[in-house]
This record gives sequence, C-alpha cells and structure tokens, in this order.
Amino acid sequence: MNDSSKPTGLLDRLKSWWQPVIFFISAVTAVVQFLKLWRGDRAIVTWVTAALGWLALVVLSGYVAWWRVPSPFDAKRHIPAYPRWRRFALAGFVLLLLTPAAAGYALYWQDQTLSSKVVIMVADFTGPEPEQYRLTEQVLVQLREALTGYDDTVVVALGQPITEQEGSAVAREEGRRYRADLVLWGWYARTESDALVTVHVENLSGPDLLILEEHEAYQMQAPVAELESFQLQHRVSGEMRALILLVTGLARYEARDLREATQRFTEALAPGVWPDGMIGLEILYSYRGAAYLYRGEYERAVADYQLALSISQEVGDRTGEKMTLNSIGLVYHALGDHEQALEYYRQAVAISREIGDRAGEATTLNSIGLVYHALGDYEQALEYYQQALVLSQETGDQHSEGASLNNLGNIYIVLGDYEQAIAVFTEVLRLNPRSAQTYFSRGAAYHHIGQGEQAIADFRRVLELSDDPTLRQRAEGQLRELNVEP
Repeated sequence: MNDSSKPTGLLDRLKSWWQPVIFFISAVTAVVQFLKLWRGDRAIVTWVTAALGWLALVVLSGYVAWWRVPSPFDAKRHIPAYPRWRRFALAGFVLLLLTPAAAGYALYWQDQTLSSKVVIMVADFTGPEPEQYRLTEQVLVQLREALTGYDDTVVVALGQPITEQEGSAVAREEGRRYRADLVLWGWYARTESDALVTVHVENLSGPDLLILEEHEAYQMQAPVAELESFQLQHRVSGEMRALILLVTGLARYEARDLREATQRFTEALAPGVWPDGMIGLEILYSYRGAAYLYRGEYERAVADYQLALSISQEVGDRTGEKMTLNSIGLVYHALGDHEQALEYYRQAVAISREIGDRAGEATTLNSIGLVYHALGDYEQALEYYQQALVLSQETGDQHSEGASLNNLGNIYIVLGDYEQAIAVFTEVLRLNPRSAQTYFSRGAAYHHIGQGEQAIADFRRVLELSDDPTLRQRAEGQLRELNVEP
C-alpha cells in the first residue's frame, strides 16, 4: 500500500484542515454580524431575509419546473425530472414573479394614501405587567374611536416599544418610515402608592405644525389605584386625543376647511382633557378665533381672542399678548369699528417696543395705516406706512417691506401720484418678481398716465402668474379697455 498520499507532518495536517477552519470562522463572523445588524436595524434584516427567501423559492420552483433528465427508454430524449410536481412548480414560479410587482404596487398605494393624511404612530408603552395595565391598547382604542369619521387621519400601531435609551432619534426614524406626522411613545412605572406616566411626542410635520416643538414630553402622576382601575389610562388617552384633535384641526385650518377646523378645536377644548404640560390653551383659543374670523363670525372670534389674551396676560407671555391684541384689532377692523381697532393696535405697538420686537412693530404699524386708509385719512396712513417701511428695512424683513411698499403704492394711486406709485411697485417687484397683484397695480398706474405698452405688458404678466379668477378677470378687462384681446 502506498502511504505517500497521507499527511506526514504538521504542515501537511494544517493544509488538510484550513478549509473547515476558514468555513467555521466565516460562519461565526456572519452570525455575529447578523446579530449586530438585527439589533441596529431590524427592518433591513427583515427585508434582506425576505429577499433571500424569495430568491430561494424562485430557484427551487424553476428547478422543479424545468430540470430535465434522460428518459430511461431513450437516452437521447429528455423528460421532466419531477413530472408530478412540475405543474405546481410552474404556477408557483409565475406567482413568485408577480409577488414583487404586487408588493411594490401595494407599498406605492400605501405611501400615496398616507401622504395625503395626518398619520399618528403609537409605539408600545414600556412598563411593568403591560398585559395587565394595557396602556398602549387603551391609547390606541380611544384614539381610533375619537377619530372615527375623520377620514383625513390615520392611527398606526408600531407594534414595538421605543425605550428611553433609544430615545427621540429612534422614534423619529421609525416615524419617517411610516410617513408619520406625530409619534407617541413613552413608559410608565409604579410604586406601592403612586404611578407615573411619561409621554413623548415627536413632531415630524416640520413647518406645517410649528406650534409644537420637534420634541415634546410631559409626565402624569397619580395614585396607583388609578392605574389599577384604568382611570389613568383613560386620562392619558383623553389628553392625547385632545392633542391630535388640535393637530388635525390645524390641518383642516390650513386647507381652509374652517367649519371642520372649528369643530375639532372645540372638541379639543372639552373641559378637563387638555394636556397642560404641552401647548398653552391660549394657542388653541387663538386658532379657533382665527377660524371664526375667516368664517365671518366676528363676535365668536373676539370672545376666543379675549380668552387667549387673558391667559397670555396671566402667564406673563408678552409676545402672545401682543399677537392676540393684533388679532382683536383685525376683527374690529373687519367689523368697521375703527376706533376699537386702533386702540388694540396701539397696545400691540407699545408691547412690541417694550420687548424690542421691531419686526412685530412694523407689522402693526402697517395695520394702523390700513385703518387710517379705510377712514380716508390718507396722510396719516402714509405716515404709518413709511414708519413701517423704515423698520422693515432695518430688520431685513423683506415680506414686511414688500407689504409696506404695496400699501404706500396704493396710497400714492389714491392721491394721484402715479409716478411715485410706479416707482414703489417696481421696488416691490424687485423683492418679489412673481407678485401678480403688484403687476396689476403697476399696470393700472401706467394706464392712468397713458403708458399703454407698459400697462399691457404688466396686465399680460398678471395672466401668466395668477390663478385667481377675480384678478384675472380684472386684468382681462383692463386689456380690453386698451383695445387688446387677452
């Protein structure tokens, strides 16, 4: 027997063992990396595992469907290797190929559906004996019941907790996956005598919901008996319901669905349910007052603004007080009670000067100018507009500067100083070259002084820029007066 093929030394033995050793090390490394990935991002692991499983099934079904072997009766002829299972494998292969397309369509449909709604995502609340106290379930049930009939709002259960150690960053990342506007998460604890609940609210709406900070948190403490009897769970659910009614009310307010917005604000203001640790009630009263104002319900608007003013004064919020005084002045201006409007505006100016809010002062000075304009006191209006313009330019507030210039231009037109009006409107267009209203105003000034070509150019620019049917109709009328077809 020839023994030359057997390993004869340490080197030969290592050569024969290196493959299983490398395989073992690679397997252990792969498992460790998998566990790290699972802990860091379970979603990626889930998707990768699902993709590998799908690929394995595709390969297996394709193999069963198309693998052929030589016939036992004729070696030149090949027959299916698994004739009994071939038909099922073919059907499975087709279904597997259709699955990604169907899943992709479902994900696209879900994404489009959620993008048009206010999405509230609720993570599981962590705490002792969750199956006994059912805090997460109570919050979900009450929110869904409260929002029944509100088709623009969806409550989504995350189905897993977000711990304090994971924190706000993980909560916001989970929220982005679901296109959530708000993420609710938190924990509860108990001692022999007391129970404590901490609720975190992540605001992912950005500029659409600036009244909420990006991250809000509040705590609720109660006797442990309230946790045992589910009273505490109901309180938490009720306060979250009020917060979400505010959020969805703001969404309807921005969409100018003012009736629905008012209804939701009113429900959020139900006695005893507002979460005091978050947004002040004066904010809610101010928004409902604004909804009433735009609906033309001026008495109700004043009543809500007065409530907001009282709360701001009580808590010493001078900025909130100033803003509410401006709002009340706006309501009285709309009512035609110019003296009352001026009284509230002057109080707002005094507070702006006291707290050094020069941009706010410029806004209110413009409002005072509008009141004098409505009274026909054009010289006074001109003086206030000019004061507002100086402040706006000093603070670099181009929006306020443009408003002041537009108001000045309108006064110059009333006073018959068309050249000055044209110069002012041209400056406005430098700041905002897509202002259709300003093109119309400048075109009207050109028309008054007989500069038809410039007027025609401005009125045509209005038609290019504006979707407002009233403004377009007025521009078309001006063009016809100039013997030009729109």
